[in-house]
Amino acid sequence: MRWRFAEVAKVFGVLRKGVDPRRINLHGLLKKYRGTVVMQEVLSRLFHERMDVDGAGDVLRGIQCGIIRVEITAAGPLGLSPRGEKDLLMPNWSNAQVRDRLRSRLMNERAVLCCLKCGGTKTFRVAKFTELEVACRFCKGRMMACSREGLREMLEKWVASKEKSDKNRMNRCAEAIKRRGLDAVLCLMGRGIGETTTTRLLRSVPPGNLDALLEAIHNAEILYARTRRFW
Repeated sequence: MRWRFAEVAKVFGVLRKGVDPRRINLHGLLKKYRGTVVMQEVLSRLFHERMDVDGAGDVLRGIQCGIIRVEITAAGPLGLSPRGEKDLLMPNWSNAQVRDRLRSRLMNERAVLCCLKCGGTKTFRVAKFTELEVACRFCKGRMMACSREGLREMLEKWVASKEKSDKNRMNRCAEAIKRRGLDAVLCLMGRGIGETTTTRLLRSVPPGNLDALLEAIHNAEILYARTRRFW
């Protein structure tokens, strides 16, 4: 919903181009534009491009007509487990498997660097970052902003933007990469972690302490998962 709303809102001029969908106040915008043509277009795209409304209707009609039978089965192992919702949603950092999965996920992400001077880019796998020369292959500039490869087009727009807020964000990002290298890249690969959170995490964890950094990223991702519905 967030990404679809941001996409439509940019077309209608509600949001400026280059705005990060992760940073918009979705709840406030939905309330403000409820019943408008903007919201109608968002729902239209959501229902017709992302949801099989006709198929869902067929299933419901099938249930009503008796063609489809609904059976209630006994609770499975998960339902009988003494673990609560909190246990399922908040993996314990003391669990070695949780730590290993997070490290593996971040290291295997594909990322992109974008030069603040000329806009040149290079892609890489995070695990190979230490083998890279962190400099633009075109102009040799060393101020390079970074994001996941999936956000490449948005990163290029942010770097080229004339907006002061975008310039400040990209400068913070490039400064973090320049100062802390792989530590900064790992933070930026975290879910829901942008430049501001990356700066805060790096301040709280000294260089060379990868376990502490991964724990900080883990906690930041949990906080994002808890609060994203209110953004």
